Amino acid sequence: MSRLARIVQLRDYRVRRRVRDVIAEELFGDSWSLSVLLGINVIGVLVSVEYYVETMPDVPTLLWVFYADSAVAIALVTVALATLLPTVESASGVTDSPVNRPLAYLHTVAFVWLVKYGLWPLAALNLRPAAYISAAGKLWYWGVLSSHLLFVGLALVLPSVGRTTRGALAVALSLVLVNDVVSYGLGYHPPLGYEPGLVLPGITVGLSLLSVGVASRSFRRLSGETWSRVDWPTIADWIPAEKEWLHRASGLLSRPIPRLNTHQFSGRYRLHIHIW
Repeated sequence: MSRLARIVQLRDYRVRRRVRDVIAEELFGDSWSLSVLLGINVIGVLVSVEYYVETMPDVPTLLWVFYADSAVAIALVTVALATLLPTVESASGVTDSPVNRPLAYLHTVAFVWLVKYGLWPLAALNLRPAAYISAAGKLWYWGVLSSHLLFVGLALVLPSVGRTTRGALAVALSLVLVNDVVSYGLGYHPPLGYEPGLVLPGITVGLSLLSVGVASRSFRRLSGETWSRVDWPTIADWIPAEKEWLHRASGLLSRPIPRLNTHQFSGRYRLHIHIW
């Protein structure tokens, strides 16, 4: 099979999930690798806190958790991964680790914080790149960008060992929007080399919505939730049966599209699109 064919296969959710599960087993399924990762995360928390520590006295203590956003993101995922220690190297594999409702909330909030603040420096630093490169140098600039992108990589593996619920998604959305209000409504945003104006707050709110949306589509639902993850269908799988004539005439039966999972509720269909 050619390399291009393998890449094309990644369009299939089932293939992507298998790849993600293999990575999760390599990273989290071995006690040594998980311990190393936890150690790196602890160091990351300490390094990240150092970035905020000089300005933290100007921020009310109760708001520190919203101010030191990158440090909080790493701390959350560190706690989430530490809960896997009892099941490491189990016969069922780390991807089948038991998950309860509190853990689903933890996994979801950790994922949202990792994705949002893994992408946020791409906007914050590149709105005024000269201010950072001239002050701290190119090495610092690229180091910050690359290290934060690792947040996103780690977040995308987390759904292999976690679950979510509608309540967890609602709580994550509420918290991340409160964080935006604290940052730009109250003015307690992370240290910047310029005034944020209106563009950066707008991008930040967009990242908040994006991160929760990706969490909704990446995690499987905790047992008991009505919406469950499914595979990739053709258009015929989601058009109601009474519209058979429509998709016969359209000629789109063989065109793959993202899964739109239909659930009848009050006489209407809800559509749930999975992108991971």
